[in-house]
Amino acid sequence: DLDSGHGTHVAGSVLGDGTQSSGVIKGLAPEARLYMQATEVYTDWTTYAQNTYGLTDGYSLTGIPADLADLYDQAAANGSNIHTNSWGSSVNGQYTTSSMQSDYSARNHTGMLILFAASNDGVDANGDGEIDHDSLGAPGSAKNVLTVGASENNRPSINYIWGTGSNPIYNDLRSNNTEGMAAFSSRGPTDDNRQKPDVSAPGTDILSTRSRSASGTGWGTHTNTDYLYMGGTSMATPLTAGAAALLYQHMAVNLNNSNPSSALMKGIIVTSARDMTGQYGSATNGAGEPAPNYHEGWGLVDMDRAVNTSWIDGDSVNTGDSLGWRFTVPNSAPDLKIMLSWTDPASTTAAATN
Repeated sequence: DLDSGHGTHVAGSVLGDGTQSSGVIKGLAPEARLYMQATEVYTDWTTYAQNTYGLTDGYSLTGIPADLADLYDQAAANGSNIHTNSWGSSVNGQYTTSSMQSDYSARNHTGMLILFAASNDGVDANGDGEIDHDSLGAPGSAKNVLTVGASENNRPSINYIWGTGSNPIYNDLRSNNTEGMAAFSSRGPTDDNRQKPDVSAPGTDILSTRSRSASGTGWGTHTNTDYLYMGGTSMATPLTAGAAALLYQHMAVNLNNSNPSSALMKGIIVTSARDMTGQYGSATNGAGEPAPNYHEGWGLVDMDRAVNTSWIDGDSVNTGDSLGWRFTVPNSAPDLKIMLSWTDPASTTAAATN
């Protein structure tokens, strides 16, 4: 991992086992296994490409195949349950070819949960002190992937402020309010007004593994030089993937469901997410809006609630049919949430509604 160390950092958040820190700094699922697909490669562009398109030699994601099914098919053949992706293109909510390919593969591999970072294009262009809507990346704009936004971490001693936009965003500390979104986190909706992102997870000043081959320092170094801080929806997504791995284990070991559908896993994670109370000192700003909203999605990933949900997986009806269930809701239950989750057929880039 020769460039920024981004991939090493992401992998550590999912399943780092803490070997280099005596078990202190670990990912969420330290006994999981990793199937790594290298997409970042050094590209030596031709003179024509440099002059015509303004490209410069260096590391880029030129290893991503033209058809993303190549990635997903390999992972599915490996037996992977989770496919986590901390990359994408800045398209402001468009449903792109990569979105279509991701939707197709999610339906083709219904047991594999695909996650994508929402992107880091959040801005306050109109200067109203709130991050604007419509900055979501692709393939995060796909229907069947779990799209993750970045909330703030709890590291108040790292007192950097954003310094962009208008107050209260301008003077907001980046890691002091776990109830708020990171200012950079891309917002929904998609161009056809679907709800995105789906959920949020901490994405500022995340401490994880450092590539021995990279010289970059990310968001800051750590006293243990095998680790460093980074931030972005790229960091929120692997934390969610690690949580999903634990949920898969819980389903198999404790609930006797060794092959849950990705629709079920996505439904549980979304339904159990906790509505965040706000950010930047305002209860009506950003994540302070009732969930679901275009800032936090359905809320912050909450594993305690996720493992205490009831579910039905794989039932379906034909046109004109009906199917019913009965649940007992205790008097002490604070609320009842019901989520219908399915894997939709892929759309096309020309469709007005996906």
